[in-house]
Amino acid sequence: MTLSLWQALYALCGYWGLLALTPLYLFALLRGDATAKALAHVLAIGALLGTFLATETAMQATSLRFGNCQLSLNMLLLTAQIVLTLRSRWLYPIAIAAMQLLIALADAVGAAGLVGHPGTMFWLIVPPGMIQLAVFTHGLIAHRNRLPRKGKMREFGQTA
Repeated sequence: MTLSLWQALYALCGYWGLLALTPLYLFALLRGDATAKALAHVLAIGALLGTFLATETAMQATSLRFGNCQLSLNMLLLTAQIVLTLRSRWLYPIAIAAMQLLIALADAVGAAGLVGHPGTMFWLIVPPGMIQLAVFTHGLIAHRNRLPRKGKMREFGQTA
């Protein structure tokens, strides 16, 4: 039994959950640095592919095939996030990659059939996914606060 954040989000609110994340994606593209833009692309691809897997009911009928696809997607996202983390000079991508590692491990345990209750998989997958989004949002806000602003008073009382 496997579950993804996007499958749970799709079950709760359909495509509106995916559309609710669009402003965060656009903000990262417009106001983020190179790391934020790359992470936004990785998270968006994961969201789109995860939602596609969640809507594919024929694939969910064969649980083994769905579990393998979900595990492969999570491992691919983990690999991309580790590469971005190693190239970044910021610390917040480490937390995002760590949460993705927890998701991939939980998905591997679920694909192996070691989790019998769907609620357990929900609590193993969804909170780390939400933490990923919260850390990403915090990283974007922290980046925006680090940038110098026009008209801000500089050192020794000089104006910009």
